[in-house]
Amino acid sequence: MTTRHGPTGVEPDDRLLHDLVLGHWKLPALAAAYRVGLLTRLADGPLTTAEVAVACGTEPLATGSVLELLASLHLLERWGGRYELTAVTRRYLLPDAPDDWGPMLRLVWDDRCAAVRDALLEDAPRGYGRRSLWRVHQEVPRQAEIFTQAMHAHSAAAATAFAERAASLGVPARAHVLDVAGGRGTYAIALARRHPELTATVLELGSVCPIASRAVGDAGLDGRITVVEGDMFTTPWPSADVVLLADVMHNWSVGRCRELADRSRKALRPGGRLLVHDMLLDDAVPGPATAAANAVAMAATTGGHQFTATELAGLLRQAGFGSVSSTPSFGYFSVTTARAAGFEGAP
Repeated sequence: MTTRHGPTGVEPDDRLLHDLVLGHWKLPALAAAYRVGLLTRLADGPLTTAEVAVACGTEPLATGSVLELLASLHLLERWGGRYELTAVTRRYLLPDAPDDWGPMLRLVWDDRCAAVRDALLEDAPRGYGRRSLWRVHQEVPRQAEIFTQAMHAHSAAAATAFAERAASLGVPARAHVLDVAGGRGTYAIALARRHPELTATVLELGSVCPIASRAVGDAGLDGRITVVEGDMFTTPWPSADVVLLADVMHNWSVGRCRELADRSRKALRPGGRLLVHDMLLDDAVPGPATAAANAVAMAATTGGHQFTATELAGLLRQAGFGSVSSTPSFGYFSVTTARAAGFEGAP
């Protein structure tokens, strides 16, 4: 495991906890893949994600997420963009296999399995039942509180590690950071604590703003962190030296992520930087399994997408960014930095 230095010395990262929490999506992905016929379609030979989706009538984004997770679990193999069955899958996970495990998968079928199936067949993410996560959070403050505190727990260690290396990522000491969809201000607070001249704005939904304002006040940072209410897709963004998208991109479709990249570029001051902090899938080999499980979870609950570094760089370049690079930061997280094209040589 990677480690970081803290007040008590060397501290472990939090990959084990991500493994446990996101591991709940591994079995639903397998059960849904079996049920809608993804595995059967591969019985005659390797296919690409697009070919599997056409053959099964499934949604391509969710299909790719499920296939990648199964490959990271060694239930499929991926070569040159094509997926094929492993010996184990061929022996135990086809309906006409001699030792078919289909009855066991039917036995363990539950709401998560159904959510993955629906994402595959209907492009119908289940946030709360059939309702959007974000709409429910706007309408039910208590649910917004529960979700926001959970996301803080998910991000707190990574945010501290991120803040510790902000200078090496090109964040100026006196930068103003726009933390888009910043929750209770986890990253903004970590940055402000670590860098005493840095200021920040947290842009969040109205139901989350009181939670963020309370956290900022408790941290004694009222004068340096401003909480602004807004929808990140419709509200004008304040200008900033750094735009931070932390644990944001994976919640949305590729098209919506392009919108966020466009908005980021327009909000940046000359020479500014976009920083994307998120789990990334590996370009060369399937997985890692936990990031792939998160991709399935997002496909099932928000309609989101987990990027590889190459995919994310391509999207950012299409939006007018240059000098794009990704590097591991903490645990399963990586940070991708990008400069608006034309300002790559700025200090």
